[in-house]
Amino acid sequence: MSDRKAEIERKKKKIEELRKAREGNAVSAATTSGLSSGASSTSSSLSTDKETVDSLLSSLLGSTPAPPAAVASTSTATAAGTSTEGTLSTAATTPAVSIEVSSVRPESSIVLAASEVTRMVQHPQEIITYTKEVQTEPVVDFDDEEGDEDAPQKSRKADADAAAAAAASAAAEAEKNAAEANAAAAAAAGQPIVPQLSEDDRSAIVKSDRFLQFFDRSSRLVERALNDSYDVTVDYSGGAQTDSDSDAGASERVSINTKFVDERWSVHRAITSMQWSPKHPELLAVGYGINPASSQDPDGVVLLWNLHLPQRPELVFTCQSAVMSVCLSKFHPNLIVGGTYSGSIVLWDTRAKTTPVQRTPLTSACHTHPVYCLEMVGTQNAHNLISVSTDGRMCAWSMDMFAQPQTKSEPRHERLPILAATALAFPEDEIAHFIVGGEDGTVGLGSRHGRQAGVHSTLAGHHGPVTAVHSHPTINNYRDFNDLIISSSMDWSVKLWSSKSRTPIHSFEASGDYIYDAQWSPVHPAVFATVDGASRLDLWNLNGDIEVPAVSTTIDANGAALNRLRWSADGSKVAVGDADGTVHVYNIGEKFAQPRADETSILRSTLAELKAAELSAQQQQQQAQQQAQQQQQVAQLVA
Repeated sequence: MSDRKAEIERKKKKIEELRKAREGNAVSAATTSGLSSGASSTSSSLSTDKETVDSLLSSLLGSTPAPPAAVASTSTATAAGTSTEGTLSTAATTPAVSIEVSSVRPESSIVLAASEVTRMVQHPQEIITYTKEVQTEPVVDFDDEEGDEDAPQKSRKADADAAAAAAASAAAEAEKNAAEANAAAAAAAGQPIVPQLSEDDRSAIVKSDRFLQFFDRSSRLVERALNDSYDVTVDYSGGAQTDSDSDAGASERVSINTKFVDERWSVHRAITSMQWSPKHPELLAVGYGINPASSQDPDGVVLLWNLHLPQRPELVFTCQSAVMSVCLSKFHPNLIVGGTYSGSIVLWDTRAKTTPVQRTPLTSACHTHPVYCLEMVGTQNAHNLISVSTDGRMCAWSMDMFAQPQTKSEPRHERLPILAATALAFPEDEIAHFIVGGEDGTVGLGSRHGRQAGVHSTLAGHHGPVTAVHSHPTINNYRDFNDLIISSSMDWSVKLWSSKSRTPIHSFEASGDYIYDAQWSPVHPAVFATVDGASRLDLWNLNGDIEVPAVSTTIDANGAALNRLRWSADGSKVAVGDADGTVHVYNIGEKFAQPRADETSILRSTLAELKAAELSAQQQQQQAQQQAQQQQQVAQLVA
């Protein structure tokens, strides 16, 4: 075995020597004889080497050699270097020999023949995908099915379309030329050039926020100007008497002025509170409750209406809880405060967006029940927002911070463990003393500061929840009647009180339904107004018949109850809100809007008579009670 390996190694060395010798011969031939002579010597050496290589391979394989290998054609590479498949390519300067050892027939035995070729076509695999689209039947073009019967009509239509397009193009070109001519003329005259906008530019401008804001503001200004009515037929000389002038009772009547209603925001929402703006007397803020017919809209809405723009509200404010009370700050005209059903107090800014800019947290440190009353007290430099709720708390807030109240108290009385407040009023120019109405029918008198902080006295007389309390205003700096208080209740009555007495001066019981609101006139000392659940607006005059209202009007509210009323600052109008979201503004007759000079003295006499009658009634009642007690004692002695 070792001899065999030694022999194979020896033959390998010999083959290596032959290869080196061949390379040396090729180099010497290329340098001496040139390219052509080198090619001939290479061919001869290839023939010699072929026999030597065959013999060596036969001895190595130890068997009969395979069929003679076909020696591929050799070629001398040029500078670019070319080669043939199955051969060993040579470099540009060094020729080489490529020997292919394979079972290929010799050149002399190569036979060419035709063979049958089978062609196979393999189609690509179809990939089926699904997309969520509307699957419909293809639209059938009936014009195509009719064939060429309508060809003349189609041709005429195509001609007409082409003519129209040509006319439009000509018109556009003419317009463009006219615009250029106008621009040139304006430039020559020194006038500013107005650019011509394309349809896309116009559409972009119309849809921009800046244009929409401009259009909204401009349209409001135009609508205000158009709604400013003026009677151009008035005869100032007094020569012509109209029917209204000749009517003796016209000064005592009330007439409808306008209505505020919005299909988007106010319909089906009960009006819970109203207040006229202290700075702009034509503006009215109205708070609305939840809309049960729409679950997508915000629960609470406040609309700012303008007497000169009754078609739509000036501003819209929303929150996530029903609004139960509204307060306009007389020291900050841009701020609107709302008390909500959830117990939170929200603050809107008319210069900001429609959602609140501040709100109180829903924690035990603040209100946890509905906030039915809000009042602003104080001066320009020191003022507070006062709120009361049915949770029995009274909180004072700073308009700069709603995170927590500045002061918090529970206005209780020794007879009342808790006072669930539903109404609140402060006498004019008063910051400490207040009047509060409760769910149990109690009217309480209290103070925020001092030794008597809380409710120090109660006025018992109502047999149902108190819906409103109001202190008599100061009229023409006359303060003799500031102790007068009116209160309305669900016991169908309105009571006249004096803060100096514990019993009502008089009870007005002409209504046949719940009385939801009552308020003194700001200009007439003896007049106040009430609204009830029977859609009635009543004006009472203490200087007249006190058993029936001086004016009673049934408002066309489709049977809806009247929830709130507010007098305008000049006393010439009264706004009434119903349970269906409509605000009715009425003009007040001159007899109530422009009182006579002797109304104050007449009221003083009337109050004296009412107090005397009330005192007499109390004495008679006491005497009746004493007689009843004496009869009981006599009956006991006899028994």
